[in-house]
Amino acid sequence: MRPSELKKALEFSLVNNFPLLIKGQPGIGKSEIVIQACETIGYEYIILHPVVSDPTDFKGMPWVVLTKTGENEAIFIPLGEMKRLLTATKPLVVFFDDLGQSTPAVQSAIMQILLARQINGHKISEFVRFVAATNRRIDFSNVSGILEAVKSRFYSIVELVIDPIKDPVVVKEWVQWAWKNDMPSELISFIEFNPKWLNQFDPTRDLTNSPIPRTNANVGRMMKAGLTNDIWDEMVSGAAGEKYCYDFKNYLETYRYLPSIYQIESDPNNTDVPDKIGARFALTNKLTESMNNKNIGAFIIYLKRMGEEMLVSAMMNASKRNTSIMNTPEFLRFGVQYGNILTSC
Repeated sequence: MRPSELKKALEFSLVNNFPLLIKGQPGIGKSEIVIQACETIGYEYIILHPVVSDPTDFKGMPWVVLTKTGENEAIFIPLGEMKRLLTATKPLVVFFDDLGQSTPAVQSAIMQILLARQINGHKISEFVRFVAATNRRIDFSNVSGILEAVKSRFYSIVELVIDPIKDPVVVKEWVQWAWKNDMPSELISFIEFNPKWLNQFDPTRDLTNSPIPRTNANVGRMMKAGLTNDIWDEMVSGAAGEKYCYDFKNYLETYRYLPSIYQIESDPNNTDVPDKIGARFALTNKLTESMNNKNIGAFIIYLKRMGEEMLVSAMMNASKRNTSIMNTPEFLRFGVQYGNILTSC
């Protein structure tokens, strides 16, 4: 499943109270998509981490109480957020993250919650929904597996797959996410031009990282924080690998020869347009990042000179990043002229 398909599957499952289990490699956004789905349909959520939990966290703490007849009775008292499962009065999503890394004892405790919808005799609210996620056994993530009795409690087991070479749509979806989450324009255009670097997952026991959506985001955050040249190579290599760092650094060289935003704003009809496709990708994303209500007209003129594909891509991404431009006369005219293309994207 692509990210957009997983989000739809989650919304369907949550609304209908169908427990869902998500599997996939580390760092591709499983947890974030669960949160997005909850927020889209307006459900509250809590995130639980069975891998660092004890069975009593889900069963409750054994306790002895005095009954009305004066006898001692052993009961289990729900701990922490487990109490919310009993008292929920509106939809509440319980998300078991990294379920496959938890011990069989913890999984057995969770199985009672999923099957009987009880915490040792305490009934779970009808408003509670369950979702879980896990890495795969092949991912070197200490996943020993999930008990068969636990797996069958989920209505379906779906896999999130990020394959930027076979499925270019996942690149487009990542780009949309990147603009919404303030990733650097240089990084976004680098991934658009070199989609293979979105996900080159290479599980290893060595202390190295590989390019995946999570490590790309880490690179972006370091760049936004002001990563300096003297430590750039070491930090980016450590984040996503040496080959990634080398390729990205060479790509960034194209930025040194791009026309400035001021030039394009001042004279969009005569400012030089880059010949190389890589430079055009880089400049398109630079314009996307800088577009506002004042310069949108000049940018549209210039982007038309770079081609319809670059224009439409820039306008769609810019409107997601800065929604106010959608109210400008220039954007409305653009929408009328390119409406057919926009609806097919």
